[in-house]
Amino acid sequence: NEFNNPNILVAGCGTGQHIAIVADKYLNSQILGIDLSLASLAYAKRKVEELNLKNVEFLQADILQLKNLKKKFNVIECVGTLHHMEDPIKGFKVLSSLLKPSGLIKIALYSSTYKSLIKGLSEYASEKKIGTSLNEIRQFRKYIKCLNNRESIHAQTYIKDFYSTSEFRDLLLHSQEHFFSIDQIKKNIIKNEFEFLGFVFSKD
Repeated sequence: NEFNNPNILVAGCGTGQHIAIVADKYLNSQILGIDLSLASLAYAKRKVEELNLKNVEFLQADILQLKNLKKKFNVIECVGTLHHMEDPIKGFKVLSSLLKPSGLIKIALYSSTYKSLIKGLSEYASEKKIGTSLNEIRQFRKYIKCLNNRESIHAQTYIKDFYSTSEFRDLLLHSQEHFFSIDQIKKNIIKNEFEFLGFVFSKD
């Protein structure tokens, strides 16, 4: 309620879905979407034009490059990006340095507790050196369905990412990922610098 015409940064905006959600959530906003992938940004730009969103700009950049950005934001949202960086805490520090006083920063990180529920599937993929081609993803997903064990049932029942090729790749086949416990978030991210407002849970 305190934000009036907020400046918003969507760090790791991907192909534009997050941009559309943010544009609908914050009224009279100015949004900057950044991503490392030029192909993703091109797709996002097309989708923004289809939705007739006039308040969105894009920038191809790594999060670490944003320390040179001479701009501050009322709201920063970063979903599904920090935990794939070589040093997620360093990335978070760059983002937080761009936040205005009393601003809001919203991040999504991999949970070490949740990931343990499908740990065996990740270890199998690593052991067998399963690649990220479309055919390999389909074969691996077929293999998981045939297992019919606790991890397999959990993945098929509770993880919507299981049914999307790109999200499945991100879930089980990403080459670099970090996991966080609540204690680690408190110690390394929140510290004494931020007021923790709460968790957001999926409705799925």
